[in-house]
Amino acid sequence: MRTTFFIAAAAVATSAAAFDMEFLQGAQSGFFLTKESQLEDYACPEAYISEEWQRYLDMLKPMQMMAKNMNNGQSFPMVDMLVDKADGLAHAFSVMSEDYEGGSFCQGLLLSYNTSSIVMEAAKAMFNTLFFPPHDDEPQQKALPNHPTMKDLLQ
Repeated sequence: MRTTFFIAAAAVATSAAAFDMEFLQGAQSGFFLTKESQLEDYACPEAYISEEWQRYLDMLKPMQMMAKNMNNGQSFPMVDMLVDKADGLAHAFSVMSEDYEGGSFCQGLLLSYNTSSIVMEAAKAMFNTLFFPPHDDEPQQKALPNHPTMKDLLQ
């Protein structure tokens, strides 16, 4: 899972900036960090959300409301997760803007750390939803509408 994500993050990064060894070394280092406190060892400048990404973030709440209205007033867990993680994604991809003051190593480090953390949280949530559904007395939320859980498949 992490390997697939690392390849995808690297592909996105190549379209946004010229690849160099420092970026790759930073991405490799960031990929294996597990705590935010470990980032302090690298002393990279903080990434601020660019104006472009802020516009995208501003569109997410109306999208979330529209999805909820289309689903008979029930929230979509995947859309809710996207809205929750969007700020982290915006920070991750803002390091690729021209305004970021860190070097290539810091760009790779922050992009890789932020995106791998988000993907791991999303995969964990999907895994728990699919393989460990709530008990019969609890309301059941599915990760995707009309998507069966493992319990449904085994019956």
